[in-house]
Amino acid sequence: MFLIFLCALFISSNIPVIETYNLDIISPDLRTGPSNSLFGFAVISSSTKQQWTYVGAPRAFLARQRNPTILSNSTPAIPNGRLFGNIFECRNGTNECQPMLVENELSAAMPSFDNVLDDAWLGSSLIATSDDSLVTCGYRLMRRISFERYDTRGACFKISSDRQEISYYDFCERSSETELLHEGSALCQSGHSLAYIPTGGRSDIIAFGEPGAFQWSGRIEADYSDTLLRQLYTTKSASSTPSPYSYLGYSVLIIKSRSRDINDKSYIFIASAPRASNGLGEIRFYTKRFVTKNNVGYDTLQTIFHMNDNGSVPFILTGDQPGSYFGYTMAAGDLNGDGYTDLVISAPFYYSKKPSYGGAVYIYYGLNGNFSNDRREILFGPPAHSRFGFSTVCIPDLNKDGVDDLAVSAPSEIDGNHTGSVYIYLGSRTSKLTTYTQRIVPSQLLLNLKQSSIINDFGFSLASQSPFNFPTISSSSTVSSNSTFKIDYPSLTIGIPKVDMIVNLRSHPLVNVNVVIKNMKELQSIRYSAENRQCKTIDLTPAVCFDVLLCFESNETLAENLIIIYTLTADHLSTIGRVLSTVNHLPSLTNKQVLKTCEKQIFMIKTGNDDFLTPIHFKLVYNISQDRNDLRGKPFLHEGRIPMINATEEQRTNKFQANFYKGCGNNDRCVTDLQLTAEFVTEKKALNLSVLGIDSEIHIRLQLTNIQSDPNHRTADPAFGTKIDVYFPTAFVQFSQANIDEKSYSCHPLDGNHVRCKMTDFFNNPFPANRSSTIELIFTLSNVALSNILRFDFNSTTLTNETNLDNNNVTLIAKVLLKTDLSLRASHEPEQISLVGDGTMGLSSIKNLDQFGMEVTHTYTIINSGPNNVRSHNVTIFWPYETLNNQWEHGKILLYLVEEPTIEVSATLSSTGAKIDGHCERWPQWRDHIHILDSLNRSSMNNRTRRDEQNSDNVLDSKTATIASPVSSVIRRLTLSCDPAYQNVRCYPIYCHIKSLSAQSYYLIKLRARLWNSTLIEEYMNEYDRVDIQSFASIHINDSLIFQSSTDNDNATATTPVEFANKSDKIIVPRLPLWVPLVGAMAGLILLIFIVIVCCLLGFFQRTKAPPLKKKPTTLTLDGTTTNSSSDEHQRILLRQTSRQQMLYPSSATNSFNDENYQSQQTTQPLIHSIPEVPSVDNQDQDIDEDEEDDDLTQNNLGNQSDIDEEARFPVEDDEDEYSSKMNEPLVDVESINQ
Repeated sequence: MFLIFLCALFISSNIPVIETYNLDIISPDLRTGPSNSLFGFAVISSSTKQQWTYVGAPRAFLARQRNPTILSNSTPAIPNGRLFGNIFECRNGTNECQPMLVENELSAAMPSFDNVLDDAWLGSSLIATSDDSLVTCGYRLMRRISFERYDTRGACFKISSDRQEISYYDFCERSSETELLHEGSALCQSGHSLAYIPTGGRSDIIAFGEPGAFQWSGRIEADYSDTLLRQLYTTKSASSTPSPYSYLGYSVLIIKSRSRDINDKSYIFIASAPRASNGLGEIRFYTKRFVTKNNVGYDTLQTIFHMNDNGSVPFILTGDQPGSYFGYTMAAGDLNGDGYTDLVISAPFYYSKKPSYGGAVYIYYGLNGNFSNDRREILFGPPAHSRFGFSTVCIPDLNKDGVDDLAVSAPSEIDGNHTGSVYIYLGSRTSKLTTYTQRIVPSQLLLNLKQSSIINDFGFSLASQSPFNFPTISSSSTVSSNSTFKIDYPSLTIGIPKVDMIVNLRSHPLVNVNVVIKNMKELQSIRYSAENRQCKTIDLTPAVCFDVLLCFESNETLAENLIIIYTLTADHLSTIGRVLSTVNHLPSLTNKQVLKTCEKQIFMIKTGNDDFLTPIHFKLVYNISQDRNDLRGKPFLHEGRIPMINATEEQRTNKFQANFYKGCGNNDRCVTDLQLTAEFVTEKKALNLSVLGIDSEIHIRLQLTNIQSDPNHRTADPAFGTKIDVYFPTAFVQFSQANIDEKSYSCHPLDGNHVRCKMTDFFNNPFPANRSSTIELIFTLSNVALSNILRFDFNSTTLTNETNLDNNNVTLIAKVLLKTDLSLRASHEPEQISLVGDGTMGLSSIKNLDQFGMEVTHTYTIINSGPNNVRSHNVTIFWPYETLNNQWEHGKILLYLVEEPTIEVSATLSSTGAKIDGHCERWPQWRDHIHILDSLNRSSMNNRTRRDEQNSDNVLDSKTATIASPVSSVIRRLTLSCDPAYQNVRCYPIYCHIKSLSAQSYYLIKLRARLWNSTLIEEYMNEYDRVDIQSFASIHINDSLIFQSSTDNDNATATTPVEFANKSDKIIVPRLPLWVPLVGAMAGLILLIFIVIVCCLLGFFQRTKAPPLKKKPTTLTLDGTTTNSSSDEHQRILLRQTSRQQMLYPSSATNSFNDENYQSQQTTQPLIHSIPEVPSVDNQDQDIDEDEEDDDLTQNNLGNQSDIDEEARFPVEDDEDEYSSKMNEPLVDVESINQ
């Protein structure tokens, strides 16, 4: 089976399908001439010998003798003559081409032939008259007129029909009126263009173009039945004469106002001037007139005038674009079938960039010999630089509709490795020639001829060839010639001078063929059911099939036994190809069929097709087979006239359609209304904006319902080809599976982001009416690192006519968050700080960091417990820098940072070599606090210094006094925190930016600072037993994809606890105002004076004289004990010493209170006033000295207390006590006591 399929495919692929119309490019006649001779520069067909073609070769050699035969790609056997140019006659159907001009015959016909230079380009223009006489010219012929002086008159020769006589035309005589050759006719270049028209008399009218005459103004001359007609040359200013360098006569043409009226003898001579009117180009019209001059009458050519607002002016047609060479070639014919001659004028160098045009052809439809822009049509050619219109020719009726046709060449159009093309336009009575019907390119010809040469300038010259039955219009230019008689089968000759080649394309007899599809009615209701599955696919799967009964009909006798070759393509408008042929299992089938017969072709529906609503469009292209085997035994094969179908390629393309049975309504028109809904399936109620991604799957529920479109009219119709297209962001999610309530429905991914759900069963039946189906789609999250907004689009479509499309499209948007747990923990070092309030130091006395206070460290640990990475987050730390003080801009410093915060990698990350990409920064106004020692003299510290000086005035001038008082058992505690909820200190923020933190990892932020002792002693030691200083930190995740499972650990505080040691030993008594002791002293003094006066008045100071005491020597030891003294005196000295020590030195060096010391002092310390003092005359002076010494010590002690108060804000180490040395000295001088 498979081998049969391959064989059928091979055979069908090698059968050629003809795409031409009438001009046969399958079997063209190809001729080549002498190498480098420009063979094909001009071509013309014979007027009487329909199988002959005449070819001009302006670079060929003259023959030495007559009738040397030159075969293709060969050289003549006899020596050549001069390099003068030649013409050749070639018989169609053979490879023979003979040169027609012999050197000695031209020499006999032309006077002074020996004075003529070579390279005359004879054969550059060529015509064949009605009696098959030939006229050819060489417009570059140069003759010597004096020493080193030549003219370029050109030369034309006429060869008789029997080829025995050659006559010479000498139009451009030298003018005796001027010595400048270019101002006369000596440089006229006669014969640059030729034209003729048959008159029905003994000779035809021939026109010659002379563009170089009179300083290249140009002129035309004519051979009017052996009478010379010459255009009268007037002054240069005359309106009837073009300006210099206009090139009048570049192309010439002769027409009649009525193209096929034999009795019409009014001939119009037309000449082009492509450089006139400042390069726009002109077409001028002339007619024969009899004039009299100096009593001599003669015929001449005079300009045709017409009347307008300015009076009588020459009748001129003007081009549209400068430099387009309007009038490069001209042709004439009846292109609209109205009986009047129409004028074809080309402008091959017309240029347009947008749209891209490379040439233009103007068609002026004539009316009684009049032409105007109101009755014209413009054909624009292929892309720029194609030279469209380089050659034009009217072909007499290729398609047998009674209207002439047109051929236009574009020799520079690109065709693969070749250049050149020819366009065929069919004339019409009803439509314009805007679209060509056939395009001929060299690649087609070489493919059919099985040649591989390169062809350039294909279409340089064109000519038509045909037999003649009665006179009609004709014209010729340098490269073209029109037929002059009615023809049966016209043909086209194409010259290619660059490769010395011509191609002749013949036309054929035409046959009318009709195409009929016999079973068209059955094709309109193809049943798609199990009973109709009678065919099998290539894998033997049953399939629905149907027949196409194709018939080709014709009533013409010529159509008997003709073979039709056709290509039938099924479902050619569909992109999926639902239909295949059972012959080759392809949508297209090529076959042959005998004309006037019918054959059946079987097609089958592809498996998996669900489109039963769209018609199956067929396209049939047919033609008559050109295969020699199919034409064997036919009489026209020997004549070379194989019939062709009388239709263009477009007309030979038949289109029809087949339809499936639908079962919808009375008119088989299906109407329905599909409704689609979609929602996310989560534990909570589905919302339009849903939070997903906590789990790894996304569930979406779709529901499709087919309801009736019009409840008041009829029930719903089946929905054919129903499907649901799902589009999702494939960069973030992947399709997993689909759960459908109907098992015969299925969903399959098509592209990366596209899933299609087919709502048809295994047999592709339509979605039933009044049916609802539910689909649950499951997607898995793959990567949401780039976006956390997911968009899902759903679209339901059907081939059935939809009445409401608004409910067919649904869009769901999901916000996806990644679950993770980022926590913050805090720690501090040291665990506990005990502060001794034995002294403070001012800022001006600080010399190093150790004098600030103890070093403390706050550490914050950021932990990512996972399961996802955190891309970007911030840690904000509020640092307790100063106390709050409403009276001053700055408070007192609490914790002083000694360096910038540092970020340290955890052991887990450091082992893998990973690093934390982040940094910590502070605002500019807080950055200088780390370098406070370097900025002591800055003006920003002046306020603090002045406040310190003012506070120092309020400090006691002496050592802190202590009094005994009981201490409560409750610990007085104060918390100084930066927590924004209850912040009671001045804090500044520290911002740490971290770019990435992987799951199951952590890092640390450390802050090293110094505790400022002075602030705690001054501000809080008297009122509190413990002060907790807290910094505050919080984390913020910048990644919008992250979903924090818990935010309880997003904040943390690090605490530095400070306790005051031995605080119970004393209570600091603040200094009283100065006026208080002064007033008290004065009051005491007044009271003392009053008491003394009273005592004196009462005789208090009068006493009896006591007996003298016996003195004993007394010695005071270093430890304070006495020897050799009386007990009373000894006791008095001990009490005095004890009292002095109790005042000068506190009992505890730590200044802390405790109950034991307090009780022991109360019990063991003797009361001074309880011991009566025994007056002693000997010791009176000593006592006075000791009292003075005690006063001095007290005064010094108060001075030291003033210094302590001055430095109260900044605690420092105690200086050496200046009284410590007196501890070991005796309080009483022994010698004084002895005295």
